[in-house]
Amino acid sequence: MKRACKTCAKNGNKRIFNYFSLLIGIWIFVSYPAKSQILEEDYKIIPVNKNLKDFPEKYDVSSPLNTFLIYNYTIGNGKSEDLIALSSLRIKNKITDNTRRLSEKELNKYIQEVVIYKDSVAAVISSYEDSLYTCWYFSRENGQWLNTGEGWGGESPEDAREVFLKNADTHLAFARKIKLLDSVSTDTTAFVNYLKIHGKQPKDFLMNALKNHKLVFYGEIHFRKTSWDLMRQLIKAPEFHDTTGTVFLELSADAQAAFDTFFSNKKKDANIILDIFRKEELTGWFDRGMYDFILNLWDLNNSLPKEKKIKVVATEFSRPFYATITTKEQYKSFLNAVPDRNECMANTIETYIQSTQDKRSCLFIVGSGHAYKSSTLNRGAYQKNGRSAAFILSEKWGKENIFSIFTHSPVISNKGYTYGKIRKGLYDYVFEKNGNKQVAFNLHNSPFGKELFDASSELCFDMKTGAFEDNYDGYIFLEPVDEETRSVPLYEIFTDKFINEIKKRASTVGEEQIVFGNMELKDLNRTQLLQNMKKDERGKRWKLKKN
Repeated sequence: MKRACKTCAKNGNKRIFNYFSLLIGIWIFVSYPAKSQILEEDYKIIPVNKNLKDFPEKYDVSSPLNTFLIYNYTIGNGKSEDLIALSSLRIKNKITDNTRRLSEKELNKYIQEVVIYKDSVAAVISSYEDSLYTCWYFSRENGQWLNTGEGWGGESPEDAREVFLKNADTHLAFARKIKLLDSVSTDTTAFVNYLKIHGKQPKDFLMNALKNHKLVFYGEIHFRKTSWDLMRQLIKAPEFHDTTGTVFLELSADAQAAFDTFFSNKKKDANIILDIFRKEELTGWFDRGMYDFILNLWDLNNSLPKEKKIKVVATEFSRPFYATITTKEQYKSFLNAVPDRNECMANTIETYIQSTQDKRSCLFIVGSGHAYKSSTLNRGAYQKNGRSAAFILSEKWGKENIFSIFTHSPVISNKGYTYGKIRKGLYDYVFEKNGNKQVAFNLHNSPFGKELFDASSELCFDMKTGAFEDNYDGYIFLEPVDEETRSVPLYEIFTDKFINEIKKRASTVGEEQIVFGNMELKDLNRTQLLQNMKKDERGKRWKLKKN
């Protein structure tokens, strides 16, 4: 799910009443229609009328109020693990460290009341500032009341109560989906047997999909060596160029002229691709696997007759802004004008396929968050409308004409945060019983396909998301997530000139405070950056929390 750089992160020392709480509120309002009427017997109001500091610091999650108290006291401890333990499954991966003491103002926070709806969801209504109130939401999960985030309430307790009750059914739907997700199949034999009977080699599985579908979405996780190794194996297969004529990539469309020049040159000039990657993101796009794949495509094309050559098409909206934008105001105007990413990618693909005379199939290598087929909305970076590219094209062409593949991963968010293993480790257990051999299989009419989709933290809590087979057609396992190591970055893009360019871009767009390669931007230099990045190579890819 492109595109947040995993080495770029802002300092997390911000108040827990932060952006994710607001996003939760926005998500609630836009995702579901509010129920027109809440019956009085469905909810109860418990007056509190005390300040936070009037209560002892005691670990207790038996009621919304008790969890509210210990959560607020825990904020001052600064440990994300403690906050995560007190939070709903729906927001665990959004919790960050908050190393600070509670202010006197926070300790004097006035708690007005608790409103509980159908004994399943609740809100603690408290003062935020003078004459301003917030709703702190809670969900009952496995007998515990857990935090689900803080949202805007209004100018009075009555306003806040109305906000909660207006959206109570939405909160209840989330709670019910969490309960459904908590139920995982125990018949592991059926899964193991399915792999033995129907499992295929990933390369053969992909080739068969390309032979039988006009467009195949290969939903990847970025910066993954084993995934790009598979793509390189695929294009080296003798039948690939007979079957497939186009490879779509999740790269900026303004790179298309450079791609065409690169592939038409009689001499392989890797500097053209390095320059494309430097322009792709503020800090560059340093996925070595993609870089090597593109160079291998040049090698393949160089050996093929004209009518068999592979066309590479960049599908993202154009991003020439680092060269043309010189002020923050211009940058804001650019962001306001950019099209929805998924619609842009879908339109680029549709326009190209309709215009080309090449009747061979097409392969789209794209982040898995753009490849799901359900109607669930996912509003990530530059995703204004929230519909995936696979959904958009499936609606236009029919789902049967597009084949979408998911590659095994941890439960992951759009920003790369991970929480636990898919289906509470069920799939990983089955793959281990299968010898952890690389395997690919169809999801439809399989025990894997019937399981509720939980691989994306942005999607899984929506009732419309459904099961794995509602979102993807195929599934590929490449290696155990516990053993996956970090990929080697594309160090070649980081010249001294480009380091200075990164600093200039960050200053222009107002991102001077980012940390890149474990270094503050103001101190960034090539030698230290490369040393830090090389240290990171040695670790495991995923830091998995327990399910």
